[in-house]
Amino acid sequence: MKGNKDELISIDYSNAAKMFLNAEIAGATECLDELANLFEGGIGVNQNFSRAFNLYKKSSLNNDFRSMIALARFYSEGIYVEKNIKKAYLILNVAGSHEGLNSGSYNIEYRDKYIVKPREFLAKILNKNDLIEAQKLSELCSRSLSDDCF
Repeated sequence: MKGNKDELISIDYSNAAKMFLNAEIAGATECLDELANLFEGGIGVNQNFSRAFNLYKKSSLNNDFRSMIALARFYSEGIYVEKNIKKAYLILNVAGSHEGLNSGSYNIEYRDKYIVKPREFLAKILNKNDLIEAQKLSELCSRSLSDDCF
């Protein structure tokens, strides 16, 4: 059955948030990034940067590179956390080495826009010692994710 182009699709974000919250409680990690997006934007829930940050971090520890990109943005812009360019650069390095991102399912434009160009920009801001330290730590984090990475 084909839909009518004049039909509007209504999304109940509040209900979606409840379903994602229930999934999180049940231990599902696949929904953490989406739930964090809702909290960050205040979509279907009250805006809560603390909750969004913690969900992005938890999702990043489960190897979700989209959450890593969001965490890097939080650190580079000082959203909820103290601004930390070195940490943002480190996280983008880890995200850039993610196998899912390099598998071909994401195109070059996506990588350039969300990882390569922001990482190059941050590298210009960092002093040489911080840049070297972040690069070394990102190599370790690419092999084994931990709280120190995020």
